[in-house]
Amino acid sequence: MYRNDDISSNKILKQYDLASRRNYMRMSRAEERMFGESTEKDLDPEIYFDWRDRVIKAMRLWKSKKLSDAEFLKVVKELD
Repeated sequence: MYRNDDISSNKILKQYDLASRRNYMRMSRAEERMFGESTEKDLDPEIYFDWRDRVIKAMRLWKSKKLSDAEFLKVVKELD
């Protein structure tokens, strides 16, 4: 399998893209409800940015083939 940036043809990158969008929206909702009642699915911005930094590092390792697909997905799905 080639590890390119074409999300539409790569199942691993599709899962990364979905998780990234989902977690960003969870964080955005939490910021909007800052003074209101939050839900279980809302995500604290600090947690989101820590996760995002770990995913970026894992992506670099995965693209250089130092991390397997399963290991990369484990990092991607940490917040699910």
